[in-house]
Amino acid sequence: MRASGLIIVVTRFTADRINGDEAFQSVVRRMVSLVDRAGDEATHGQRFRAREHFTTTSRYVWML
Repeated sequence: MRASGLIIVVTRFTADRINGDEAFQSVVRRMVSLVDRAGDEATHGQRFRAREHFTTTSRYVWML
């Protein structure tokens, strides 16, 4: 699974809840693209650490 698959779920929920305007969505789409590209080039260890960080930050977003 590409990183964006996980990020999009949280981002869409957060964007709708916090800031659903088009400018924000444009930034989100750009970030998803950058993360996908980084994920494609990352080693297994880097992807594992990224997944750990994503899980932690998702918990923080949930607490908003």
